[in-house]
Amino acid sequence: MTKQLLFISLTTTLVLATVSMALADGAQIGTAVHGAIHPETCRYSRSDGRAGWSTDEVKATIRCAVRRWPVPGGADFAIKVAACESHLDERAYNPGGYAGLFQQATRYWDGRFRTYQPPHFDLRPSVFNGRTNAVVSVKQAHRGGWGPWSMGVCA
Repeated sequence: MTKQLLFISLTTTLVLATVSMALADGAQIGTAVHGAIHPETCRYSRSDGRAGWSTDEVKATIRCAVRRWPVPGGADFAIKVAACESHLDERAYNPGGYAGLFQQATRYWDGRFRTYQPPHFDLRPSVFNGRTNAVVSVKQAHRGGWGPWSMGVCA
């Protein structure tokens, strides 16, 4: 009986430590549903708008997107670009026609959203939605590099 309890205790501790390490690395529990992508993958905040969306949540969202669609320079570079473009503020707006976390050109946003929206992801079409802007921008950089951003001071 004592050996059984010790085994159960050690097994539980090992499982909890593994889950804790994975969460610390930005993983999410329950992101797969029957082998498919869960529509809330890379969702670290349920809020729309800056209120309640911390810098850590923004970075976790970008890191999650980069794990799915690797980009030149990796997650740290993607975060650097977003920090330079918007100070990690999903509501950032430049009167020259650029908006959101990665300062997407608003005149091209609708087409980019349609082109780069991953199937089975529950994304809102707004350029000001941080999760949407991060996923679309990372997927765009995955396909074509950081071209649109490399001409500015952020590259």
